Amino acid sequence: MWRLLWSESAKKDLKKLDPHIAKTIITKTASALDGIAHPLSILVPLKYGLCGQHKYRIGNYRVICILIHDELIALAVSASHRKDIYEE
Repeated sequence: MWRLLWSESAKKDLKKLDPHIAKTIITKTASALDGIAHPLSILVPLKYGLCGQHKYRIGNYRVICILIHDELIALAVSASHRKDIYEE
């Protein structure tokens, strides 16, 4: 089973958001990804410059994850509004 971990950069992104929105993002992402057998069933692969990363959608917000297959870890590296997430 896969585990969800949050990187320091994702934690910083969440601190910049409204606390209610950040809590919703954390809760929904954790319930969807933590303990899942096949994360690619809900994660969408990104293209072009973000190849190798995957997104998870929560309303108008996105969580960008990197999958570490050897350790069965989905590492959340960024979380932000959809208009800002792909600019980094």
